[in-house]
Order: sequence, then C-alpha cells, then structure tokens
Amino acid sequence: MQWFQTSLLAVGLYCVLAKLIAGWRRGGGRENTRILSCFSLVAVAYASDWLVLFPHVGYKALWLFLVMASKLVFLIAIVWATQPFLQRKHNFDRLFPPLYRGLISSAFIALIPLVFSIHSGTQFDNRVQPISHEYGFVIHCGLFYAGAVFMCVAPCVALRLWRALPERSLPWRAWLKRPEHALLLLLVITWVCSALRVLQCSTMGPTWGLELNLIMTLEFSVLVLVLAILPSSSSPSGTMTQASREKYQASGLDQALSDRLAQKLRAMAADQDAVHQDIRSLAQLSRSLNAKPHYVSQVLNDVLGMSFHEWSNQQRLSRAAELLVQEPQRSVLNIVEHVGFNSKSTFNSHFKRRYQCTPSEYRQRHI
Repeated sequence: MQWFQTSLLAVGLYCVLAKLIAGWRRGGGRENTRILSCFSLVAVAYASDWLVLFPHVGYKALWLFLVMASKLVFLIAIVWATQPFLQRKHNFDRLFPPLYRGLISSAFIALIPLVFSIHSGTQFDNRVQPISHEYGFVIHCGLFYAGAVFMCVAPCVALRLWRALPERSLPWRAWLKRPEHALLLLLVITWVCSALRVLQCSTMGPTWGLELNLIMTLEFSVLVLVLAILPSSSSPSGTMTQASREKYQASGLDQALSDRLAQKLRAMAADQDAVHQDIRSLAQLSRSLNAKPHYVSQVLNDVLGMSFHEWSNQQRLSRAAELLVQEPQRSVLNIVEHVGFNSKSTFNSHFKRRYQCTPSEYRQRHI
C-alpha cells in the first residue's frame, strides 16, 4: 500500500509545482506572490512527506521536521495570503493574534530536540549513535505538542477567516471563484485530513492501510480542486472561463484587460469610501473605471459571478455593516439612506439574506 501513498504525494507535488511555475511566470502582483508562497509551503510539505515514506532516502528526522514546520508556517501564510481580499479592518493582528503566534513559536521550540537527532541514516533510529530512551521521549512529546498546536490553532484561524470574508452568501459557483474562499477550503481540508491521519495512526498504528489511502486521496482531491479554482496568476481578479472567452471573443476584451477591471472592482469593494460615490448605474460605474459598459458587465458576470445590481447591493451592504459597528449612535434608517437604499424593508431583506440576522442584531453582536 505504501506505493499508493508515495504516488499520490508525487502527483500532488507535480500539480503544485506546475501551478507555482505558471503563477510565477505570469505574475499578478503582491496577492499572487502571497498565494504562491502558500503553495510553496504545500510543495515543501508534500516533498518532505514523500521523502519520509520513501525507504531508501536518509535524513528521516530532517524530512519529518520539515513536514511539521511547513504545516505550522502554513497557518501564518494562509492568513497573510487572504488578508488583501478582506476588508481593511481585518488586519493581520486581528486574524492571527499574539496568542496564536506564541503557540506557533512554542511548537517550533518543542521541535528542537528532533532537529538535534538528525542523522544520515535511512531509519529514524540512529544505530551508530543511539539516543537514550529519555531523549526519545522528549522528541515524541515535542512532536505531540507541535501537532496539538496545529490541530487547535488551525480551526480557530479558519473560523476567524470565515467571519472576515466579505461575501459569504454568494451562489456556490461565484463563491468558488474567490481566491480567499479557495484558500480557506484548502486550510479546512488540510486540518481535517491531518486530524484523520492522527486518528488513524493512534487507533490502528503506523500502517499503510486502506484508511490512510482514503484520507490522502480526499486531501489530494481537494488540492486539485483548489488548484483548478485559482487562476494561474492566483490574482484576486479571477479569470474568464473558456466558454466566456468564446462568447465574447468579438467584444475586444482580452484576459489582461479583464484582470485589470476585476482588480479595480475588488479595490472599490475593499475601499468602502468608494461606495459613497453616487454610482447608481452601470454607466456611472463604467465611467469611474474608464471602461466600456459592456466590458464592465462582462467582467462582473463572468469573472466575479454577479450582475451590476448584485455587485452594487453587496457594496452597500458591506458599508452599512461597517457603519452599524463604527457608529452605534446612528439610526439604522439613517444608515439605510446613507448607503443608497430607497426602502428600509428592502434593505432589511437583503441584509438578513446576507448576514443571517437583522441590522440591529448584527450591531449587538459586533459592538
């Protein structure tokens, strides 16, 4: 059964490296660099895991350390990569507070005994200079502690990222197009599969059985899905599908222009002050972007997965949610009129559909 796991790791590593090469060659700005850094850590983890499983490779303790270290750093990288896609109030300190950083640092300290046990042999045990039972116990305690830190911090980070997502109630097709959603999905499945692997090893021992094969297959299946969701540049703008390109091949909108327009639309969404501009129509939005209306409409529909009306409502709702928390003395009706809704009942309906609560309940929860 071990050949199956090494093959999965090799295929997963190949897919990640192909994505990295395509992404670095194409570019895409700081957001692209941050996301590709996450996949670089995934590549390190897969390569190290493969070297641990491969029987004729030495320095087993080194590869095990890299597996554990890359998982821990991956938590920081995920937050760092998703931050540009979130609202400005969700800074790094809020998403990854000092407590989490302290736990990660202590986990690295706990792995130091493993580092000092590194040797060139093809087994974990050093038969030339055997370590004492006490030192071996310290190594195992350090591994257990580092694993426990990852298992505890990862779901907390995922929950904070989920709460910080600007668009949680999108249709599933539009939801999957967002890079921050794909990265969150990758974090969750990494945590779930790591938990299942620990459970499998603790209940059935370190055997290469069918259960571990199924767990690793699930993990790599989601990895391939995430790689397929994210565009080659891993930019926040998304990308047009082949069907969209064929549909609009005569419109004059190429991929580069589509990326630029989508990035501008994302920037407007992140900068809530832009919502105050009197943008009530597609023509006004097009003028603010200095682009043709049918280009903007195409990018909204095929890249961001929504119409202009949906996009406009989402920006107004985001601004309203921000004002509800920042200005608690301000009435809901005043905020409704300020962000551009003509009817309070319409606003309440859209707000509840998106945030699963009324504006008053949202204010009470976040103040």
